[in-house]
Amino acid sequence: MASTASIGARLERLPISSFHRYVIWVLAFAFFFELGDINTLSYTAPAIEKAWNLQLSAIGNVTSATFLGMFLGASVIGYVSDRIGRKRSLIFTILVYSVFSLLNAFAMNMTMLFVTRLVTGFGLSAMTVVGITYISEVFPAKKRGTYQGLIMTIGLCGIPITAYVARFLVPVAPWGWRFVYIWGRWDLSLPSSRSHV
Repeated sequence: MASTASIGARLERLPISSFHRYVIWVLAFAFFFELGDINTLSYTAPAIEKAWNLQLSAIGNVTSATFLGMFLGASVIGYVSDRIGRKRSLIFTILVYSVFSLLNAFAMNMTMLFVTRLVTGFGLSAMTVVGITYISEVFPAKKRGTYQGLIMTIGLCGIPITAYVARFLVPVAPWGWRFVYIWGRWDLSLPSSRSHV
């Protein structure tokens, strides 16, 4: 049986292949919507506050729920991914933040929005942890920083693009803010795609 050291050395010698390029685009796509989703509440909060006649403190509570979820996701996903594997964890976390982000659009009151943002935050942070770990495990050390930077650069584009989309969707109607949580849910196609990640 090959030792862990020899397996690691073999991975370090592998050239960048179509597998690595596939991983780059899958993770970049996931990070694009994950990072875009982190700020969706800030883009929609004024419209929600007006539509539901809320106090500013209520928006603060929902914002806190998002970050509490992120804390919990980052805290437990390392243990979970060690048990079930990185690929399954990545699929699971993408599904969690995608489904619950979509459910934000259908929240009818602050309690529902609090819960959906809590679980969305869990998935967002957990996906970040698993994604970054996966990069470090499949790319050789000499190329790891380069491709991690590329993936994150593409991912960070999700923030201004989501802001730009929200600029047009929120004013459409009193309920236009709901569209912001719907527009980016193409990431739901990732877990069902022909994945050999």
